[in-house]
Amino acid sequence: MDVTLVLDPTTLDRGEREELRQAAGIFKRRLDAHVAARLQFLDEDQDVVTVPRDVAALIGEILAELAAGRVVAAYPMHAELTTQQAAAFLNVSRPHLVKLVDQGVIPHHKVGTHRRMYFRDVLAYRARQEADSRHALDELSRVSEDLGLYDDDL
Repeated sequence: MDVTLVLDPTTLDRGEREELRQAAGIFKRRLDAHVAARLQFLDEDQDVVTVPRDVAALIGEILAELAAGRVVAAYPMHAELTTQQAAAFLNVSRPHLVKLVDQGVIPHHKVGTHRRMYFRDVLAYRARQEADSRHALDELSRVSEDLGLYDDDL
C-alpha cells in the first residue's frame, strides 16, 4: 500500500454506523474469547479469509473508531509524510515539528524544497517521547516518595 488510507465516518448514514457498532462489538467479544478470525465476503463467490488475531483486533479497533464517528488513517511504515501530516499525527503544531526536523530530532529528506519524513521515523520519535515521559513520571514518583509526600493513611 503506497497511499495513505483515510476513512471518514461522516459520509456514513445512521444504518451504516449502527452496522459498524454491531460489528465492532462482535469483534471485541470474539477476540476476547481468543477465537481465530475468519471473514466471509457475502458476494456470489462467498470467499472466506482467515486473518491473524492481531489483524482482526486492528480491524475491530477501526470499526469501533468509525462507529464512534472518528476519522481513521492508516499509514504504511515506509510512507512519506508531509510536515503537516506528521504534526497532526504527533498532535503538535507544524512550526514545532519543523523546529524538531531542523534540529535533527526527527530524520527527514527533501523532495524539491519540501521536507518529508518516513512514518517509521515519526513513530520512533513518538516512542522516545513516551518513554522519556514515563521515565520522568517514575522519577517524580520516586522523589515524592523519598520526601514523604505520599500519605499511607489515606
